[in-house]
This record gives sequence, C-alpha cells and structure tokens, in this order.
Amino acid sequence: MKNLISIFLLILHKVSNSQSIQEFYDLFKYAQRKSAQNTSTNQVTIGEKDAFIKIQNPKIADDAISFKCFTKEDKTKIFGFQYSASQRALGLIMWRTEFYVYKNKKWQEITNQVRPALGFKDYWGTQTLPNSLLQEFNLDMALAQKTKKLC
Repeated sequence: MKNLISIFLLILHKVSNSQSIQEFYDLFKYAQRKSAQNTSTNQVTIGEKDAFIKIQNPKIADDAISFKCFTKEDKTKIFGFQYSASQRALGLIMWRTEFYVYKNKKWQEITNQVRPALGFKDYWGTQTLPNSLLQEFNLDMALAQKTKKLC
C-alpha cells in the first residue's frame, strides 16, 4: 500500500508540474503573437494532446500563427513559432519560423541551432547578387501538428 501511495504522489507531482501548450503560449510574449481567443479574425485550434496551437484569420488565409512544442530525448522542450502575413496589394507573403527554449522564466531563441542558416545567396546560384534591398528571402517551413514526442 505504501508503494502504491508513493507512485500516486509521484504521478500527481509530475502532472501538476507539467504545463499545457496553452500555458506556454500565454507566457510567450512576442510582437507577432496573436490572442488565443476565437474572434471574427482569429480561428483558434488548440491541440493539447499534440502540443500544438494554430491561430488563423478565416478572412485572410495567409494571416496565421502556429506554436508547437517538441520534446527531445533528454526531455528538453523546444518551441516552434511560425507566423505568416501577406500584403496582397504588393503580392507578398512573408513566413517566419523560429525556435525557442524556455529557461529560468525567459525565452531564448535557438533557431540557428535547430535549422540551417539559409539565406538568399544559398538559392541564387553563381550569378552576381542583386542589390541588398532586393534580396528578400522567406523560407516556408511547416511545423508538424502531430509528433511522437510531445511536451
């Protein structure tokens, strides 16, 4: 009986110390962050089981945010934050995907440790690069909604 109580307390302690993807998103203060409340311009999907949040503007498909937690083998949590926005008048769509860890109540960006640092010149070839003002580069990545290792 004593062992059963110890196991129950260990499980209870582990559950009470875990944070949901919603709680992590609430802690994530970022300029492009959107409210996780459903409104006329926010269609919110929260998958706690998959540690995934998607917030999309139903009127503008390119206006969206994804927030995902990945857990490494060593139990380190890595958060992917992706946002897109469009300026239809200019024919532009911008995507950004960044990765963070949350340590000591602070968010630290680790994007260059997670994905290769790719830029405009990596895709331009051997020709002379255009003026730096014309070197706009957006890498469209997708954050997996379902993964084996969750937050």
